[in-house]
Amino acid sequence: MLNLNCVICAELFSQSDDVYVTTCGHMFHHQCLMQWLQRSQTCPQCRNKCTTRNVTRVYFNLANLDVSRIDVGTLQEQLDNANLSLKIKEKETKKLDQQIKDLKDTQKKCMKTIAGLEQKMQKNEFVLSSYVEQIKVLKSDSLVLDSLRKENKSLKQQIHTMEGVSAMLDANSAEVERLLKNESNPQVLANWVATIKRELRQSETKKTELRNIIRVVQHDLRKELDIKRTMEERISHLESDLYQAQEKIESKASSALDSPNNSVGLNHNILALKRGEKRATISPTTKENIKRIEESTSPYLNIKSSSVGLSHLLASKAKLSPTKGSRGLLSGPHATTGAIRKTTSDLSEKYSIFKKPRLNLGSVSTGLHAATSSNLVFNGVGGSEKPDPFAQRDEEERQQDREIQPQLLSKNINSRLKAGTLRNFKLGK
Repeated sequence: MLNLNCVICAELFSQSDDVYVTTCGHMFHHQCLMQWLQRSQTCPQCRNKCTTRNVTRVYFNLANLDVSRIDVGTLQEQLDNANLSLKIKEKETKKLDQQIKDLKDTQKKCMKTIAGLEQKMQKNEFVLSSYVEQIKVLKSDSLVLDSLRKENKSLKQQIHTMEGVSAMLDANSAEVERLLKNESNPQVLANWVATIKRELRQSETKKTELRNIIRVVQHDLRKELDIKRTMEERISHLESDLYQAQEKIESKASSALDSPNNSVGLNHNILALKRGEKRATISPTTKENIKRIEESTSPYLNIKSSSVGLSHLLASKAKLSPTKGSRGLLSGPHATTGAIRKTTSDLSEKYSIFKKPRLNLGSVSTGLHAATSSNLVFNGVGGSEKPDPFAQRDEEERQQDREIQPQLLSKNINSRLKAGTLRNFKLGK
């Protein structure tokens, strides 16, 4: 075979190829020439005008030669074909390597995506488990809520029933009949009847209990009244005994004053003791009235301004002189009363608002003595005077001592009465 090739495709002509020749004498493959003429109506090699009508097919007659003879053109063609196929394979290999590299990169990206998706899946599983737990809790809450709704419904029914029962209990007979006529539910009516019966039984039991309590209280009241009566009797007997004892003390005091051997201080102490005992016999209400009158700022209630009608109360404040009027005190059992009355009149004259004390200016000693006795002091300017605060304080202290003694005596008697120590006394008439 000749080493002829097609200029268009640069391949050798083989026995099986369709070879065409142009009018200018150049040969080409039929397929290559047709494709060329479709683009341009010229010869591919010399550029002369050529059309499909001017081409002619060429046939080659090849002789039968020895097969062992090596054809260089064939080998070259085979080599070119092999190189071409090799290049094609290399290109395909490069493409495949690039594809493998791209696929590996895609695989890495997919692995990262898979790891992220796995984390998301774990998170979603955790969230799902938490949602499952919440669903369980909500289901339990819904069950509790359903039970509470049922209980609420039943309680509402009970409240409605109890409202009807309370209305029946508070209403009169006409309203009760109206409620019974309007109610058609037999269960509600049965509940009303049972409740009314129960309330009736409870009211009966409470009634009996209250009766028993009233009986017990009345019995205790009778006992307390009896005890009060007995205590009042004992108090009256004790007061009478106290009065008798005071009379005895007065008689002994008068007999003691008759004896000339006793000193003036002893007689004064006996009289002070007698006055304290008389003050103790005054009732607490009388003492409070006396104190209120003495502390009052009104000139009509001041006990020092007017002693009319209060002579028996001023007896405790009188100071009897042991030298003056001793004969009157020793004259008899009624001499003490006369002396007290006389002292009361002296006090009324002393503290009267119609009589002012005269100033004795005879001598310095006499003036000082008068100022000291009347609780007055002189300032040395025009003969004006003012009360001595120290004397007033002494008078207040003496008044407090007089008030404390009867309070102590009354407290002692009350404490002994409360303790029950006076119950076993044999009271004499």
